[in-house]
Amino acid sequence: METLEATLDALYASISFAKGTTPRLDLLRSLFLPQGLLINNTAPETPVVMSVEDFCGVVDAALASGNLTEFHEKEIARTMEVFGNIAHVFSTYEARFDEASTEPFSVGINTIQFIRTNGVWQVSSMAWNDQTAQMLIPPQYL
Repeated sequence: METLEATLDALYASISFAKGTTPRLDLLRSLFLPQGLLINNTAPETPVVMSVEDFCGVVDAALASGNLTEFHEKEIARTMEVFGNIAHVFSTYEARFDEASTEPFSVGINTIQFIRTNGVWQVSSMAWNDQTAQMLIPPQYL
């Protein structure tokens, strides 16, 4: 993608999907560098570090088992910093398993690092941490 905003929007679009459809994992793959990482650090004593293919495998397994039939993650706030061909975004999100649900099952922050090569922004890494009752998202990220 030529803009950070378009890349970030495509990232959320690639993993969100309605019942009866599937996530756009090919789009997700295209947004990351081949060596890109996804890190779930909600439980900091045991972060889950995945390659893009590992992450896609987890999603595919959840779809195949029927445990995942729809998923919606949307950005509710963004803090972006750019220097030349590198960028960092703190992207606050809400996630739902049912789009009609009034309350998200999860709220948290994605920290996403980007690089630009040949005029295209790609994700080099993404880590996330869900909000908990003991750790609320600070107001500057809402």
